[in-house]
Amino acid sequence: MIDHDPKMLTGPEKWREYYDDRPVWVFTHATDLPAVQGTQVHFVQGDVKPVYDEIAATVDGGIWLVGGGDLVGQFDDAGLLDEVVAGICPVTLGAGAPLFPRRITSKRMSVIDVVQSGEQVKIRYRIERS
Repeated sequence: MIDHDPKMLTGPEKWREYYDDRPVWVFTHATDLPAVQGTQVHFVQGDVKPVYDEIAATVDGGIWLVGGGDLVGQFDDAGLLDEVVAGICPVTLGAGAPLFPRRITSKRMSVIDVVQSGEQVKIRYRIERS
């Protein structure tokens, strides 16, 4: 996220543009991540169960898990999932694999409609020409 928007570290107001005031737990293997001052960002590692217990004791309502298949699988292995929503974003952050072979920014792209047929989802986008 910081690579996407380096101003995230300048203060909590920039962070809140993306995440509001909600607390966030980031599962990571990195040990030297910069803190975002004035926010509730927790960097965690290891087994998901104790982290889940901490989160569940801290927040009211559901927990939104964003991550790759391995992290989701770890939560499932621990019996902690009750719903999975799979989403596709046409532009990924960092070194992720983009859906398209070249970058199409979200400023030019908007969703027209989404149609579900069984497990298949068709998403139509409108692209503004530059």
